[in-house]
Amino acid sequence: MNSMNLAGLPPSRSGVQVAVRCDSPGGGALKLRHYFEHVLASELAEHAILYMPEDTKWGDSNPWSRYRARVSYSINWASVAVAVISGWGWDRFIPKRFHEAPPFRVLYLVRSFDRIDPEDSQFRYLANPAIRICVSAPLEDALRRANVAGGPIHTIPACIESPRLSAMDVRDLDVLIVGYKRPDIAGTVARLLNASGLRAEVLMEMVSREAFLRMMARART
Repeated sequence: MNSMNLAGLPPSRSGVQVAVRCDSPGGGALKLRHYFEHVLASELAEHAILYMPEDTKWGDSNPWSRYRARVSYSINWASVAVAVISGWGWDRFIPKRFHEAPPFRVLYLVRSFDRIDPEDSQFRYLANPAIRICVSAPLEDALRRANVAGGPIHTIPACIESPRLSAMDVRDLDVLIVGYKRPDIAGTVARLLNASGLRAEVLMEMVSREAFLRMMARART
């Protein structure tokens, strides 16, 4: 939390506000939940505030369900020291009057190369002052080359726990392709790899975590 550089903010600003829109599982929502849990495990736990819209759908598939009792449906911006957002966060959560010179720190999770595309609807917000956290080194490199980010850029690599993967003895797949987001590309790549003599398998649908880990454990790549 010290890396957020809270020095210089008035004492009245002590809240760490995590703002998220989530009705079902998604990478961005899960990663923001990780950040929220890190704050809860820190000395700032009592200052952590979780904001979600009032029309959020609550059910077993919502990864934030365990924290429903902590949700606030309004934000006291005068008390916010750090706002944590991703995706459409600038549009959905941060008032326009704060975009160019927010009186608090903004922590923005960058998960996609799309955000660095000038054609993307969120590209215009890259100039807004924020600490940007990328999920991979190539993404950070691309963002730095774009030379448009208003603020420091860091990488925290996205990953999953791997002990069960390394304990797997049988690796009967050369390549596992997780292709449910772009099945057209995934299928083409799999056909090319199989034609070259490699054994490639494509995962085209969502499966349980256990099934996903078993498939990953079978694959060399």
